Amino acid sequence: MAYVDYEYYLNTWQGELEVTGFEQLAQRASDYIDSITFNRLKEEPLLITDEVKKATCSVMEEMHRQNEVRNKGVVKSFSNDGYSETLSYGSDLRSNARKLREAASLYLAHTGLLYRGIRYAGSR
Repeated sequence: MAYVDYEYYLNTWQGELEVTGFEQLAQRASDYIDSITFNRLKEEPLLITDEVKKATCSVMEEMHRQNEVRNKGVVKSFSNDGYSETLSYGSDLRSNARKLREAASLYLAHTGLLYRGIRYAGSR
């Protein structure tokens, strides 16, 4: 289950991604959110708050950006006189993973969903 639909993404988040491919990207971003929140959202659907939706949109846009860099490349260095250009295709997987985590953490940091420990009876 994707945590955002295109209407939320377009109107509330005010994103600019096209509708084509949106469902796949939304599902992949939601799966990523599930993995970093230890599937807590699957177990307790009431935890799907606005912060979760914003985190999902943020991760979607980062995934889209990384796909664009992988497919088209980005100028890494440039020389003017003899016109030389070096492209980078974003092959640093650690950096890409960190950027995804940062995109999600911006909205989930204070929700408790990223907590790795075990909650005991009586804790909230």
